[in-house]
Amino acid sequence: MLPSAVGQTVTPLRLAAPADGDASYDWEHIAYLLPGALPTLIDPGPDHLGDDLLNALAGSGFAPADIGQILLTSHAPEMAGSAHRFHAATLFAAPHTADDRLLRTHRECARSLGEEIAKVTDATPSACAIWERWKARHPVTPGTLANLRPLADGALLLAGDSTLVASRRPAFSDTGMVFASLDGGALFAGEFGLLDDDLPVGDWQAFADSLGAITQGALPQTLYPSRGRIEATGQVAFRAMALSANNLISNLPLALARPATLQQLFERDLGYWPDAIAESALRLVRLRSALEELARAGVVYRQPAPNMLQTGYAMIPT
Repeated sequence: MLPSAVGQTVTPLRLAAPADGDASYDWEHIAYLLPGALPTLIDPGPDHLGDDLLNALAGSGFAPADIGQILLTSHAPEMAGSAHRFHAATLFAAPHTADDRLLRTHRECARSLGEEIAKVTDATPSACAIWERWKARHPVTPGTLANLRPLADGALLLAGDSTLVASRRPAFSDTGMVFASLDGGALFAGEFGLLDDDLPVGDWQAFADSLGAITQGALPQTLYPSRGRIEATGQVAFRAMALSANNLISNLPLALARPATLQQLFERDLGYWPDAIAESALRLVRLRSALEELARAGVVYRQPAPNMLQTGYAMIPT
Protein backbone atom coordinates (compact mmCIF):
# COMPACT_ATOMS: atom_id res chain seq x y z
CA MET A 1 0.00 0.00 0.00
CA LEU A 2 1.23 3.45 -0.92
CA PRO A 3 0.66 6.74 0.86
CA SER A 4 -0.75 9.24 -1.58
CA ALA A 5 -1.16 12.96 -1.85
CA VAL A 6 -4.91 12.47 -1.54
CA GLY A 7 -4.39 12.01 2.17
CA GLN A 8 -5.26 8.34 2.23
CA THR A 9 -3.88 4.95 1.26
CA VAL A 10 -3.93 3.84 -2.36
CA THR A 11 -3.59 0.10 -2.93
CA PRO A 12 -2.29 -0.89 -6.39
CA LEU A 13 -3.65 -4.28 -7.45
CA ARG A 14 -1.21 -5.61 -10.03
CA LEU A 15 -2.72 -8.18 -12.35
CA ALA A 16 -0.26 -10.10 -14.53
CA ALA A 17 -1.66 -11.01 -17.93
CA PRO A 18 -1.30 -14.69 -18.91
CA ALA A 19 0.39 -15.74 -22.12
CA ASP A 20 -2.67 -16.79 -24.11
CA GLY A 21 -1.21 -16.87 -27.58
CA ASP A 22 -1.79 -13.17 -28.24
CA ALA A 23 1.03 -11.94 -26.02
CA SER A 24 1.43 -8.71 -27.98
CA TYR A 25 -2.06 -7.68 -26.90
CA ASP A 26 -1.82 -8.66 -23.26
CA TRP A 27 -0.12 -6.69 -20.52
CA GLU A 28 0.10 -6.19 -16.81
CA HIS A 29 -2.85 -4.19 -15.56
CA ILE A 30 -2.95 -2.11 -12.39
CA ALA A 31 -6.32 -1.54 -10.72
CA TYR A 32 -6.44 0.85 -7.79
CA LEU A 33 -8.32 0.36 -4.53
CA LEU A 34 -9.14 3.43 -2.45
CA PRO A 35 -10.40 2.19 0.92
CA GLY A 36 -12.22 4.40 3.35
CA ALA A 37 -15.70 5.78 3.81
CA LEU A 38 -16.63 4.87 0.23
CA PRO A 39 -14.41 1.98 -0.98
CA THR A 40 -13.65 2.73 -4.61
CA LEU A 41 -12.04 0.73 -7.40
CA ILE A 42 -10.47 2.51 -10.36
CA ASP A 43 -10.16 0.63 -13.68
CA PRO A 44 -10.91 -2.97 -12.60
CA GLY A 45 -9.32 -4.31 -15.79
CA PRO A 46 -10.15 -6.93 -18.42
CA ASP A 47 -12.56 -9.70 -17.55
CA HIS A 48 -10.04 -12.48 -18.24
CA LEU A 49 -8.07 -11.12 -15.24
CA GLY A 50 -11.18 -10.84 -13.09
CA ASP A 51 -10.42 -13.83 -10.88
CA ASP A 52 -6.97 -12.41 -10.18
CA LEU A 53 -8.58 -9.08 -9.29
CA LEU A 54 -10.96 -10.69 -6.79
CA ASN A 55 -8.06 -12.60 -5.21
CA ALA A 56 -6.04 -9.39 -4.92
CA LEU A 57 -8.98 -7.64 -3.31
CA ALA A 58 -9.44 -10.51 -0.86
CA GLY A 59 -5.78 -10.17 0.08
CA SER A 60 -6.53 -6.57 1.03
CA GLY A 61 -9.55 -7.60 3.08
CA PHE A 62 -12.28 -6.70 0.59
CA ALA A 63 -15.06 -8.70 -1.03
CA PRO A 64 -16.81 -7.58 -4.25
CA ALA A 65 -19.85 -6.48 -2.23
CA ASP A 66 -17.66 -4.08 -0.24
CA ILE A 67 -16.88 -1.94 -3.29
CA GLY A 68 -19.29 0.97 -3.41
CA GLN A 69 -18.27 2.48 -6.73
CA ILE A 70 -16.05 1.95 -9.76
CA LEU A 71 -14.40 4.76 -11.70
CA LEU A 72 -13.47 4.08 -15.32
CA THR A 73 -10.90 6.03 -17.30
CA SER A 74 -12.23 4.34 -20.45
CA HIS A 75 -15.07 2.12 -21.67
CA ALA A 76 -12.51 -0.15 -23.36
CA PRO A 77 -12.47 -3.85 -22.37
CA GLU A 78 -8.96 -3.64 -20.93
CA MET A 79 -10.26 -1.11 -18.39
CA ALA A 80 -13.90 -1.99 -17.84
CA GLY A 81 -14.24 -5.71 -18.60
CA SER A 82 -14.36 -6.84 -14.95
CA ALA A 83 -16.88 -4.23 -13.83
CA HIS A 84 -19.83 -6.65 -14.05
CA ARG A 85 -18.36 -8.66 -11.15
CA PHE A 86 -19.28 -5.88 -8.70
CA HIS A 87 -23.05 -5.94 -8.52
CA ALA A 88 -23.33 -3.49 -5.61
CA ALA A 89 -21.05 -0.87 -7.15
CA THR A 90 -22.12 2.15 -9.16
CA LEU A 91 -20.05 2.82 -12.28
CA PHE A 92 -18.92 6.33 -13.11
CA ALA A 93 -17.35 7.18 -16.47
CA ALA A 94 -17.63 9.49 -19.44
CA PRO A 95 -20.99 9.38 -21.26
CA HIS A 96 -21.45 6.40 -23.54
CA THR A 97 -21.03 6.87 -27.27
CA ALA A 98 -21.56 4.28 -29.96
CA ASP A 99 -19.01 6.00 -32.19
CA ASP A 100 -15.92 6.60 -30.07
CA ARG A 101 -13.26 8.34 -32.17
CA LEU A 102 -10.33 6.39 -30.76
CA LEU A 103 -11.98 2.98 -31.04
CA ARG A 104 -13.40 3.73 -34.49
CA THR A 105 -10.07 4.90 -35.88
CA HIS A 106 -8.14 2.01 -34.39
CA ARG A 107 -10.70 -0.50 -35.63
CA GLU A 108 -10.79 0.81 -39.19
CA CYS A 109 -7.07 1.49 -39.43
CA ALA A 110 -6.03 -1.78 -37.81
CA ARG A 111 -8.25 -3.72 -40.18
CA SER A 112 -6.93 -2.11 -43.36
CA LEU A 113 -3.36 -1.37 -42.34
CA GLY A 114 -2.89 -4.61 -40.42
CA GLU A 115 -3.84 -6.67 -43.44
CA GLU A 116 -1.61 -4.52 -45.64
CA ILE A 117 1.40 -5.08 -43.38
CA ALA A 118 0.67 -8.78 -43.41
CA LYS A 119 0.90 -8.77 -47.23
CA VAL A 120 4.14 -6.80 -47.27
CA THR A 121 5.89 -8.86 -44.60
CA ASP A 122 4.25 -12.25 -45.31
CA ALA A 123 3.34 -12.42 -41.64
CA THR A 124 0.68 -14.88 -40.49
CA PRO A 125 -1.56 -14.24 -38.71
CA SER A 126 -1.77 -10.54 -39.41
CA ALA A 127 -1.79 -7.96 -36.66
CA CYS A 128 -5.34 -7.08 -37.66
CA ALA A 129 -6.52 -10.64 -37.09
CA ILE A 130 -4.79 -10.78 -33.70
CA TRP A 131 -6.33 -7.44 -32.71
CA GLU A 132 -9.84 -8.47 -33.79
CA ARG A 133 -9.53 -11.82 -32.01
CA TRP A 134 -8.43 -10.15 -28.75
CA LYS A 135 -11.36 -7.74 -28.86
CA ALA A 136 -13.78 -10.58 -29.58
CA ARG A 137 -12.41 -12.66 -26.72
CA HIS A 138 -12.42 -9.84 -24.17
CA PRO A 139 -15.57 -7.81 -24.90
CA VAL A 140 -17.34 -5.27 -22.79
CA THR A 141 -20.92 -6.52 -22.91
CA PRO A 142 -23.93 -4.19 -22.58
CA GLY A 143 -24.50 -5.65 -19.12
CA THR A 144 -21.02 -4.58 -18.06
CA LEU A 145 -21.92 -0.90 -18.31
CA ALA A 146 -25.63 -1.23 -17.49
CA ASN A 147 -25.19 0.56 -14.16
CA LEU A 148 -23.06 3.37 -15.58
CA ARG A 149 -23.67 6.94 -14.52
CA PRO A 150 -22.16 9.49 -16.94
CA LEU A 151 -19.79 12.12 -15.60
CA ALA A 152 -19.52 15.66 -16.84
CA ASP A 153 -16.13 17.29 -17.19
CA GLY A 154 -15.18 18.72 -13.79
CA ALA A 155 -17.53 16.49 -11.78
CA LEU A 156 -16.56 15.88 -8.14
CA LEU A 157 -16.74 12.44 -6.52
CA LEU A 158 -16.11 11.08 -3.05
CA ALA A 159 -13.63 8.20 -3.40
CA GLY A 160 -12.31 6.40 -0.37
CA ASP A 161 -11.80 9.24 2.09
CA SER A 162 -11.12 12.02 -0.38
CA THR A 163 -12.65 14.00 -3.23
CA LEU A 164 -11.56 13.48 -6.83
CA VAL A 165 -12.32 15.63 -9.84
CA ALA A 166 -13.08 13.94 -13.18
CA SER A 167 -11.62 15.47 -16.35
CA ARG A 168 -12.14 14.53 -19.98
CA ARG A 169 -9.15 13.61 -22.18
CA PRO A 170 -9.26 16.03 -25.11
CA ALA A 171 -8.21 14.80 -28.55
CA PHE A 172 -7.64 11.24 -27.41
CA SER A 173 -10.83 9.32 -26.75
CA ASP A 174 -14.48 10.32 -26.59
CA THR A 175 -15.00 8.04 -23.59
CA GLY A 176 -11.76 8.82 -21.77
CA MET A 177 -11.39 10.48 -18.38
CA VAL A 178 -8.75 11.04 -15.72
CA PHE A 179 -9.37 11.43 -11.99
CA ALA A 180 -7.32 13.83 -9.89
CA SER A 181 -7.28 14.89 -6.26
CA LEU A 182 -8.50 18.43 -5.75
CA ASP A 183 -5.05 19.59 -4.67
CA GLY A 184 -3.51 18.05 -7.79
CA GLY A 185 -1.41 15.71 -5.69
CA ALA A 186 -2.51 12.46 -7.35
CA LEU A 187 -3.79 11.59 -10.79
CA PHE A 188 -5.34 8.28 -11.87
CA ALA A 189 -4.52 8.45 -15.53
CA GLY A 190 -5.53 5.22 -17.26
CA GLU A 191 -3.52 5.21 -20.49
CA PHE A 192 -3.20 8.96 -20.73
CA GLY A 193 -0.21 9.32 -23.03
CA LEU A 194 1.89 7.03 -20.86
CA LEU A 195 3.43 4.93 -23.62
CA ASP A 196 6.61 6.24 -25.18
CA ASP A 197 5.33 5.68 -28.74
CA ASP A 198 1.73 6.82 -28.20
CA LEU A 199 0.43 9.34 -30.69
CA PRO A 200 -2.98 10.88 -30.21
CA VAL A 201 -5.73 9.87 -32.60
CA GLY A 202 -7.24 13.13 -33.69
CA ASP A 203 -6.10 16.71 -33.26
CA TRP A 204 -2.44 16.75 -32.21
CA GLN A 205 -2.52 20.43 -31.28
CA ALA A 206 -5.54 19.94 -29.02
CA PHE A 207 -3.73 17.05 -27.35
CA ALA A 208 -0.62 19.18 -26.79
CA ASP A 209 -2.75 22.06 -25.53
CA SER A 210 -4.52 19.78 -23.04
CA LEU A 211 -1.17 18.60 -21.71
CA GLY A 212 0.08 22.15 -21.57
CA ALA A 213 -2.97 23.20 -19.57
CA ILE A 214 -2.24 20.48 -17.04
CA THR A 215 1.41 21.50 -16.72
CA GLN A 216 0.34 25.09 -16.02
CA GLY A 217 -1.83 23.99 -13.09
CA ALA A 218 -1.33 21.91 -9.97
CA LEU A 219 0.76 19.04 -11.28
CA PRO A 220 0.23 15.60 -9.77
CA GLN A 221 2.83 14.56 -7.26
CA THR A 222 2.04 10.95 -8.10
CA LEU A 223 0.79 9.54 -11.38
CA TYR A 224 -1.19 6.29 -11.14
CA PRO A 225 -1.52 4.60 -14.56
CA SER A 226 -3.40 1.41 -15.35
CA ARG A 227 -0.41 0.38 -17.44
CA GLY A 228 3.27 1.15 -17.00
CA ARG A 229 4.86 2.29 -13.78
CA ILE A 230 3.61 4.44 -10.94
CA GLU A 231 5.37 7.80 -11.22
CA ALA A 232 6.31 9.33 -7.89
CA THR A 233 7.28 12.47 -9.80
CA GLY A 234 4.19 13.02 -11.89
CA GLN A 235 5.23 16.60 -12.62
CA VAL A 236 8.24 15.37 -14.59
CA ALA A 237 6.15 12.82 -16.49
CA PHE A 238 3.57 15.40 -17.56
CA ARG A 239 6.14 18.01 -18.58
CA ALA A 240 7.88 15.33 -20.66
CA MET A 241 4.60 14.40 -22.37
CA ALA A 242 3.80 18.04 -23.12
CA LEU A 243 7.29 18.63 -24.49
CA SER A 244 7.10 15.49 -26.62
CA ALA A 245 3.73 16.44 -28.10
CA ASN A 246 4.87 19.96 -28.92
CA ASN A 247 8.11 18.69 -30.44
CA LEU A 248 6.14 16.31 -32.61
CA ILE A 249 4.01 19.15 -33.94
CA SER A 250 6.89 21.58 -34.46
CA ASN A 251 9.10 18.97 -36.14
CA LEU A 252 6.41 17.71 -38.48
CA PRO A 253 6.96 20.37 -41.20
CA LEU A 254 10.65 19.48 -41.34
CA ALA A 255 9.92 15.76 -41.50
CA LEU A 256 7.44 16.34 -44.34
CA ALA A 257 9.40 19.00 -46.22
CA ARG A 258 9.68 16.46 -49.02
CA PRO A 259 7.12 13.78 -49.77
CA ALA A 260 7.85 10.72 -47.68
CA THR A 261 6.15 7.36 -47.67
CA LEU A 262 4.44 6.06 -44.58
CA GLN A 263 7.14 3.43 -44.17
CA GLN A 264 9.92 6.04 -44.48
CA LEU A 265 8.27 8.24 -41.86
CA PHE A 266 7.77 5.25 -39.62
CA GLU A 267 11.40 4.09 -39.90
CA ARG A 268 12.69 7.64 -39.47
CA ASP A 269 10.66 8.09 -36.29
CA LEU A 270 11.40 4.67 -34.84
CA GLY A 271 14.89 4.08 -36.18
CA TYR A 272 14.22 0.47 -37.14
CA TRP A 273 11.59 -1.87 -38.54
CA PRO A 274 10.30 -4.13 -35.74
CA ASP A 275 10.36 -7.87 -36.19
CA ALA A 276 7.06 -8.24 -34.34
CA ILE A 277 4.17 -7.77 -36.75
CA ALA A 278 1.83 -6.62 -33.99
CA GLU A 279 4.28 -3.95 -32.84
CA SER A 280 4.63 -2.67 -36.41
CA ALA A 281 0.90 -2.51 -36.95
CA LEU A 282 0.12 -0.75 -33.69
CA ARG A 283 2.75 1.92 -34.22
CA LEU A 284 1.70 2.45 -37.82
CA VAL A 285 -1.96 2.66 -36.80
CA ARG A 286 -1.08 5.62 -34.59
CA LEU A 287 1.14 7.30 -37.15
CA ARG A 288 -1.19 6.83 -40.10
CA SER A 289 -4.27 7.90 -38.12
CA ALA A 290 -2.62 11.16 -37.14
CA LEU A 291 -1.40 11.86 -40.68
CA GLU A 292 -4.84 11.15 -42.15
CA GLU A 293 -6.34 13.59 -39.65
CA LEU A 294 -3.87 16.24 -40.81
CA ALA A 295 -4.71 15.44 -44.43
CA ARG A 296 -8.44 15.93 -43.76
CA ALA A 297 -7.61 19.24 -42.07
CA GLY A 298 -5.68 20.41 -45.15
CA VAL A 299 -2.30 20.58 -43.41
CA VAL A 300 -0.67 17.82 -45.48
CA TYR A 301 -1.57 16.18 -48.76
CA ARG A 302 -1.60 12.47 -49.40
CA GLN A 303 -0.31 10.75 -52.51
CA PRO A 304 -2.15 7.50 -53.29
CA ALA A 305 0.03 4.44 -53.82
CA PRO A 306 -0.38 0.72 -54.64
CA ASN A 307 -0.22 -0.14 -50.97
CA MET A 308 -0.56 1.85 -47.77
CA LEU A 309 3.08 1.58 -46.78
CA GLN A 310 4.02 3.37 -49.99
CA THR A 311 1.47 6.16 -49.54
CA GLY A 312 3.29 9.48 -49.43
CA TYR A 313 2.62 12.55 -47.30
CA ALA A 314 3.94 16.09 -47.62
CA MET A 315 3.17 19.54 -46.23
CA ILE A 316 0.86 21.75 -48.29
CA PRO A 317 2.88 24.87 -49.24
CA THR A 318 1.67 28.06 -47.57
